[in-house]
Amino acid sequence: INVTLGGPAYALALNCLITIFFGGFLAYLQFDQERDRLMIRNLQEEKITVLDEAVKKRTEQLSTMREAIATDFHDETGNMLSAITRQAAMLKQRLNAEHEVQPIVASIIKNSNGLYASSKDLLWHLNHNADDPQELFDYLTAYGQVYYNQFDTAFSSSGEECRLLQFEPMSALNVIFIFKEAMTNVIKHSGATEVELTMVCTPGQITYTLTDNGSWKEPVSSEAHYGLSNMQRRCKRHQFNLLVNKLPGGTRVEVSVPVSHL
Repeated sequence: INVTLGGPAYALALNCLITIFFGGFLAYLQFDQERDRLMIRNLQEEKITVLDEAVKKRTEQLSTMREAIATDFHDETGNMLSAITRQAAMLKQRLNAEHEVQPIVASIIKNSNGLYASSKDLLWHLNHNADDPQELFDYLTAYGQVYYNQFDTAFSSSGEECRLLQFEPMSALNVIFIFKEAMTNVIKHSGATEVELTMVCTPGQITYTLTDNGSWKEPVSSEAHYGLSNMQRRCKRHQFNLLVNKLPGGTRVEVSVPVSHL
C-alpha cells in the first residue's frame, strides 16, 4: 500500500487534483473580480446618468429663472423708467425754457434713458447665449449701427468665425459697457466720420477692436465723466487687456478677453 500511495501514479493524480483545485480557485477569483468590476462600472454609469439628469434639470431651472427675472425686470422696472421719462418730458414742456429747474428735468430724462438702455443690456445678457463671442460681436454690431446712424457716422464691422469658445459668466456684459463707452467717446471726443468694429480669435482670447479716423483728445481732470478711466477700471477688474493707440489716421481701442474651449 505504501508503494502504491507513493508511486508515480499517485503523485500524478495528486498533482492533477491540486492543479485542478487551484485552477478552479483562480478562475473563481477572476470571475468574482470581473463581477465586482462590472458591478462598479454599472454603479458608476448609474451615478453619471443621475448627475447628468441633475445638471440638465438644474440648467433648465436656471434658464427658466433667468427668463423670469428678465420678464419681471422688463415689466416692472422698464415700465417704471418709461413712466418717469414721460412725466419728466411733460414737466419740461410745461415749464418756461428759462426756468431754473429745466436743467434738473433734462438731467432726469437723460439719466432715466441711460438707465433704461443699460437695463436692455442686462436683459440681453440674461436671455441670450451671452457667453458666445460671436453673439456678443453681433450685439455690438447691431448697437453700433443704430448708434452711429444718429450722427451720420459711417459704421462697419468684420469678424473672424470664433466657434466653440466661451467667456466667463460676467465678461460679455462688461465688454458691452466698455465698448458703449468707447463708441460714445468717438462721438464726443474724436470728431470721426468713419468707425469700424472687428473681432479676432487668438489662442486663449478674443480681441475686439474699435477703430476710427478721428483723434481722441487727452482726458483732463476737470472732465469727471470722461469714459477712459471707467474702461480701464473694468478691464483691470475682469483681467481684460486694454490698449488705446493713437494712429496717424485715427484712434484704435483694443480689448482682449480671456476665453475657454467648450
